[in-house]
Parts: sequence; C-alpha cells; structure tokens
Amino acid sequence: MSMTMCRRSLLIGMTLTVLPALAFGNAPVYGLKALSRVPGQYFVSFKTSRELAATSPEKLATSICPSLRPTVPQQAEKLATCLAHDVGATNIGILHIGKREVAVVKGLSDSGLSILANDPRVNSIQVVHTIKKDAVQTPG
Repeated sequence: MSMTMCRRSLLIGMTLTVLPALAFGNAPVYGLKALSRVPGQYFVSFKTSRELAATSPEKLATSICPSLRPTVPQQAEKLATCLAHDVGATNIGILHIGKREVAVVKGLSDSGLSILANDPRVNSIQVVHTIKKDAVQTPG
C-alpha cells in the first residue's frame, strides 16, 4: 500500500471516529458542516459480515439491490455501483479499510444521501474533505 493510501486510510479512520455525526437516517453521516468538504462526494462505509449476520432479515429487507451483501470486495463493489446508480450518483471505487469495505461515491444529492443513510447495509457515511498539500508532512 502506498504512503498516500496509508495516510488517506488513517485520515478516514480518524474522521469516522472523531467527528460528531448528524442524523440523516439509520447510518450516521459525518462532516456535513465541515468547511473543507467536497460537495456531493462521500465515503460510504458498509457493515461487516458479522454486523450483517447480527441484523434481523426484516431489517435487511430493502428494495434497492436486495440480493447484494457487502461481505466480499466484489459484492461490495457491485452493491456500491447499484446503490449509487439508483440515487443518481457514481461509485468511483472501493477502499478496504480494516475489515470494512468503503465506497467512494460522487454526485450524491441530499435526497440520495438520505436513501443511502437508511439502507440497512450501510454502517456510516463520511463527507470527502479537500486536503491541502502543505498539510501533509513527509518523513525526513
């Protein structure tokens, strides 16, 4: 993994655990009031296999891509693409952070954000932040 990806993973992990969340649905949404946010771009963190197994089948019932579960990277990619398409956004790709699959979604409206936040397979949502180049120090 490159140094940039490590820093990005660390930044996402820290942000997901430190910033207060706003209630936008069942899944918390972090960073909506941040001045450094990139409008319409979000990290969508999916529940792990263990979290999904602990969720009742009734709660997992959904009309959007009902057969897809983010239990392996390929399924997470398919689910992210399907969910994004359904709400008029684009899945840019999947990040693997710890045991969690995180989709990078672009072009997400407020109504689309609400739909994703209410999807039972979504753990949390985090806005994408702009990072100034001079804010990252290199070892040396």
